[in-house]
Amino acid sequence: MSNEEIDKLQKLNRDCLMSVDGFFSTSRRKVIAIDFMKPGIENDNKISVRYDITCDLTLRTKPFADIASEKFGDFSYEQEVLFMVGTIFQFKGMFYDKKSKFWRIKLKLIDEYKHQWFNLYNSIKEEMGEETNLLTLRGLLIRAGDHEHALRVYMRSFIDLIIV
Repeated sequence: MSNEEIDKLQKLNRDCLMSVDGFFSTSRRKVIAIDFMKPGIENDNKISVRYDITCDLTLRTKPFADIASEKFGDFSYEQEVLFMVGTIFQFKGMFYDKKSKFWRIKLKLIDEYKHQWFNLYNSIKEEMGEETNLLTLRGLLIRAGDHEHALRVYMRSFIDLIIV
């Protein structure tokens, strides 16, 4: 990573979101990851970094593939994980590990599904004002292309009107 990229990361607020602009692979084994990164080597304006990534394996969307299986080659001992382009992480902080001579950047994989709904909800809330109700939710679902659930919400609001 370049000095400029390190400087940018140091200025980030904790818990802000960031996405990757390319595929990248990592290992669940620290020893393997450190062997690949060649810690302590700083040349051509490049600095060694280690990403400590926390992943919840129960997330609805998993923008990564566990390619540690023997069916993917002779390198199953690496316990490699491949992350997709556009994967969104929450920045949890960073520090320089003086002993190992590399930067450690802590990231947490976020539930992109929840993040998508949160952004859509906030967008609609801004347009419609502070009041949110079932119609707001229906609008949110329509914008997300989830017409089946939008119809269910509409029917629910219609039934609520009849009962009242």
